[in-house]
Amino acid sequence: MLEPPYVLVPRARLGDALLSLVVANNLVRAEREVTVVCPLLESLRAWFPRLRIVNAFDGEARTAVHQSPETLESCVAKDTLVLGDDPLLDRGRPRIEGYLAICRERFGIESPVRSNGLEAPVGAGDELAAGRVVLHPGAGERHKAWPVRRFVEVSRRLAAVGDAPLWLVHSDERERYAQILGSRFELVVRERLDDLAALLRAARVFLGNDSGVSHLASCVGTPTVTLFVRPRIARHWRPAWAPGEVVLPRLRLPGTSVQRHTWHRFIRARDVSSAVRRVHST
Repeated sequence: MLEPPYVLVPRARLGDALLSLVVANNLVRAEREVTVVCPLLESLRAWFPRLRIVNAFDGEARTAVHQSPETLESCVAKDTLVLGDDPLLDRGRPRIEGYLAICRERFGIESPVRSNGLEAPVGAGDELAAGRVVLHPGAGERHKAWPVRRFVEVSRRLAAVGDAPLWLVHSDERERYAQILGSRFELVVRERLDDLAALLRAARVFLGNDSGVSHLASCVGTPTVTLFVRPRIARHWRPAWAPGEVVLPRLRLPGTSVQRHTWHRFIRARDVSSAVRRVHST
């Protein structure tokens, strides 16, 4: 068994980081000393009251736990575990199940929990999103983004039954989306992760592509509808905490290249809006 004290170094990607904190939270619950080195999560420290999250590590650790080999040089210890290289993190099952298996097999934690330790601060919430569908058309990789015109069609369908979709966009793209949407739907920008978490927590449903924002929405307890390129990716990466639905292409497409370039053609706006309404009613 790997010995404490530990330092955990997640990747600088939101979804990856949130999932890796499952390991950190279970170590803390087992009364073992762990420090999380992740500048990305700095503004969310108050949302993880039991975890020590720092921007840089200047202490001593017996075991360095890296989510990916790309961070190996940032922290060196006597023993090293690279989570991404561990066969327990099998891509054939949900990623969170892999992290729970690592807690059991690598750290000797008999009954690990799915929680990553997030606890919303008292009063955290953004009234702008209260009871609304928050729609996020962005994605970390271009091929994962469903066309904007399809999101517009979903918004129209939701508005027709009395919903008022709120479009969450990056500040760099606000002007572009303002030109596309005009005054039809409301836009919102939240740059800091703590402000984003508060917005998502207030929403009734989150709709978006496979991205870190969908994981954050699920983590704060908001039901999600997430669009994925193919079933295997959805099985491994679907949001892991709140209830939700995954929407996939209606046809099984041959080959990775074909899937990456054509998947969006086989997800209909009416199927997505139906999934939102189903999640909305739960």
